[in-house]
Amino acid sequence: YALSFVLNALWYQDIADQAYLVRGKAQPRKTFSWQSWLASMGEEIYRALMMGFFLIQCTLIAVVPWVGSLLGTLMLCWLYAFYSFEYVWVLQGWDLETRLTHFETRFAYYAGFGAPATLLTLLFPGFISAGIFALLFPLFIILSIEANPKPIRFTPQHHIVRPPNFLFFSSSFHVDFSTSLR
Repeated sequence: YALSFVLNALWYQDIADQAYLVRGKAQPRKTFSWQSWLASMGEEIYRALMMGFFLIQCTLIAVVPWVGSLLGTLMLCWLYAFYSFEYVWVLQGWDLETRLTHFETRFAYYAGFGAPATLLTLLFPGFISAGIFALLFPLFIILSIEANPKPIRFTPQHHIVRPPNFLFFSSSFHVDFSTSLR
């Protein structure tokens, strides 16, 4: 299982790279430095922890009576969409704070984007669900490269609709790793 997880991660990155190139988009060139490498590693560790906490929140919210399963499913839709779009954002050179801000201003789009795959994986038992995820995920990576979600414009009467910084999916928790290494 662990080997397939590592291989899938490598293949997903290759799929994203190739789809990005086919689309005619160039990857930003980065110059290597130990400071930038350490900053990116710190950001990745932070991102992994943040996603882990978000997944724990999804699980805990799902057990709340009456609305828990609906809210848990919605949060899984966001998580699936974030995973799909993260390949594009990394290829574009976005830092974690930019990704989170972008995501939070387009939360409705991302809920809809992640819904088909989330609902398909929730319909089946764990092992089959993991296989469905592995099969669908490359398609969603390619779709994310083609997508162009627009931000939601809020007026005072819409303040109830906008969720306040998705708990741990929040740029307010972001640590600026590039300046903390100086």
